[in-house]
Amino acid sequence: MSYITVKRNGKKRAVNLDKKKRSYIPTKVLKAADLKKIHIHGLSLAGYTLDLADGLRKKALEKAVTKYGKGDTMAELSLLRTKYQGNERMERVIDSDIAYVATGKFEEA
Repeated sequence: MSYITVKRNGKKRAVNLDKKKRSYIPTKVLKAADLKKIHIHGLSLAGYTLDLADGLRKKALEKAVTKYGKGDTMAELSLLRTKYQGNERMERVIDSDIAYVATGKFEEA
């Protein structure tokens, strides 16, 4: 979006509003349709799936943490947690994986 200003000498100039610097970036609210489309690329590239056994998920999480860092891995796991909210089995698995990444203790209750 842009608007036109007129300088003192009479020349017109277009000012682009999109190039304005923002001090913050507003967060996007996830809707139900967005949740269905969530695909966690970093975790899937590391070999992580929720249906794997505990040992294989642990190896995939270690690989993801070394490749992408602890913060990005935790962010992707929290998106998965949001996606599977309401499914008790998946919530337990994801909570266990979040606890493993955060503390290093891997256990599923």
